[in-house]
Amino acid sequence: MYNNNYYVVQDGEQVDPFIKNVFSHALEPKDFMLTKDGERYNFVGFIYSDEGVLISFPKHSFKINDLKQMVKRKFELSKYIGVLFQCIKKLLILEMINL
Repeated sequence: MYNNNYYVVQDGEQVDPFIKNVFSHALEPKDFMLTKDGERYNFVGFIYSDEGVLISFPKHSFKINDLKQMVKRKFELSKYIGVLFQCIKKLLILEMINL
């Protein structure tokens, strides 16, 4: 059963080694990119596991400090999760129509 641990990151943000380790079973090499500043996230979406939920928002959606604080404000976070889910769902439907 899933717990309520939310790990929130942003596409293009530097990788947190702890988060990478927690979700290592679900993350693939393509989910990261190596830059001169180090390893960065390279995906947008959700990853669910027994340890919690990893949520990666699009680049420049939030200031990093705001993103970190949002984890503590579950109601606010849930609104943004809903918006992200609806965007992903709409893109998937459009891709299916264009097949």
